[in-house]
Amino acid sequence: ITSVSGRGVGMDAVKRQIDALRGSLSLASEEGKGTRVSITLPLTLAIIDGLLVQIGKDQFILPMAAVTENVELLRSQRARNNGRNVIAVRGELVPYIDLRNAFRVPGEAPAIEKVVIVRQEEHRVGLVVDRVLGTHQTVIQSLGKFFRNTKVVSGATIMGDGCVALIMDIGSLVRHADRSEERRVGKECRSR
Repeated sequence: ITSVSGRGVGMDAVKRQIDALRGSLSLASEEGKGTRVSITLPLTLAIIDGLLVQIGKDQFILPMAAVTENVELLRSQRARNNGRNVIAVRGELVPYIDLRNAFRVPGEAPAIEKVVIVRQEEHRVGLVVDRVLGTHQTVIQSLGKFFRNTKVVSGATIMGDGCVALIMDIGSLVRHADRSEERRVGKECRSR
């Protein structure tokens, strides 16, 4: 027994996390009966199962409901495809989006990258990342008014180490990549 035993040391960490979620925490003690801890969270809070991925030093969450599998992409495979962003997966060519380039993440990609295959409507699309870190139950938090026009991100979450991971909106990400590719092809046609 120490001078701080039974004093709620550690509950301050819980309270900070609850406050960050815009919730509230209250304690009520009654002698001989115990202590009641009440946690109230906003109704807008949602929890999803996600796949935690990393690009450079940044972490992102992909909704598991959209993920079908992940495969490796070697640097030599990129060279064989003449600049086309496709990968052969079980005999089918699957187009992919290089998220490092799309998000302008600095640094060089590793020699072996991961392609997370997601299903968007009736199509399969790959998302190229540096590493797949594993599954993660994610509490979705809105980005607020300042980021309300951000299309490819549906929210964010605070990781255990205090870093923020953005939650990808797969549908918007694919549509954005399609529009970017159309603009690139249009520029190439006009320059000829």
